[in-house]
Amino acid sequence: MSQMGVVEDVRQVLQDFLTSELRALTARIDALDKVMSARSEATDVKLESIQKDIQTLVKSLDIDRRPAALEAKQVA
Repeated sequence: MSQMGVVEDVRQVLQDFLTSELRALTARIDALDKVMSARSEATDVKLESIQKDIQTLVKSLDIDRRPAALEAKQVA
């Protein structure tokens, strides 16, 4: 067996190994990407819900109108 034959065999073994490892890593990254996307969407939904709750609270407490009423009392 020539030296070039050994080099080619080693190169082929490394390529075969690395190809399978890269495929496995790609699959894991894809799975993590799906998990992160799902978590991001869930967080967005929660934040939207919190924002709506805050808007409802602000409306019910008239927080946006109270400073104007206080200023009017101070001027009078």
